Order: sequence, then C-alpha cells, then structure tokens
Amino acid sequence: MYEPKNFSKEKKKVRGVAANLGKATMISFNDPALIKDFAFKDDNYEKYFPKIFQNLMGSGGLFLSKGESWKKQRKLISQSFHFELLKSNISNISAICSEVFNTIKEKKL
Repeated sequence: MYEPKNFSKEKKKVRGVAANLGKATMISFNDPALIKDFAFKDDNYEKYFPKIFQNLMGSGGLFLSKGESWKKQRKLISQSFHFELLKSNISNISAICSEVFNTIKEKKL
C-alpha cells in the first residue's frame, strides 16, 4: 500500500481513487478528463459536505451548491477566467498576492 504523498508519484496511471469514510464514499480524481466529466454531471451524484465546510464556506456558494444553482453560478464565474482577462490583470493579481503573503509572513499564520 502507498502513502498518499507517494501514491500519485509511483502510480502515474491511476486515474482516481475511492475510499469509504464511514457512511460516505470519497472519490479523488487524478485525470483532468475525469474531473471535468464528474464536475459537469453533478446530477449523477450527491454532494456531501460535513457541517464544518458549510459553516466555513456558506451553503449557497459555488463549492456547495447543487443542480441548476451550481450551473448558473459556474456559468457566471467562468467568464472571469478567460485568458485575455486574466492576462490583462496579471499585475493586479501579483500585487494582491504579494500583499496577502506579506501579511501572512508578518503575522506568522
């Protein structure tokens, strides 16, 4: 058996892993095509997130939403990730990231 940190390095052809966590099943994909297929067919599975995730992330956001609500939010947010838009904002993104990292460094978080 492989430790999680070595698993993907030594078994590069593994496309995904499933494990039972009590009553729930956890699925982790390594293959981008499987990730895309799984993400776009959210009607085929039930999203389950422990209460702690709901408290941290809110229940109405993209990460925890389902069905039509998820599709609408994803369509809206995907417009923000077009290459040209990101490219034109790279200096702003870099400045914000530097500020966040400096704040974390100063507070030793």
